[in-house]
Amino acid sequence: MPAFEFHNPKELGTRLDQHGVKYLFFGTSGAILLGYSDTTPDVDLYVDKQRDNCEKLVQALLEFHFRLTESEQEEIRRGKYFIQLRNGPFDNRQKDRESLPRLLSFRECLRRQAK
Repeated sequence: MPAFEFHNPKELGTRLDQHGVKYLFFGTSGAILLGYSDTTPDVDLYVDKQRDNCEKLVQALLEFHFRLTESEQEEIRRGKYFIQLRNGPFDNRQKDRESLPRLLSFRECLRRQAK
């Protein structure tokens, strides 16, 4: 599997938008959309918990080639509070420890820009 890169959250966001999913990226995948210059092996999402929105999310993720078990699909449909996607079409967790210092530095940069 290829690494999760900048274009991945954009493509996933487009797919979720096409399905009408109400969602919010956060974590490193959200930072990537703001210009963070590193990659992350997973996607963190907060979604509207309405059942129809959760069903749209399941369909969009399956279409985007995420490997979701039946149990995971049902958790999402029931309105799981926090969704962390690791079984997607990209590598998982190998860069997290290396990325943390860069992510903290990026956060400080954003804080300075906001002042």
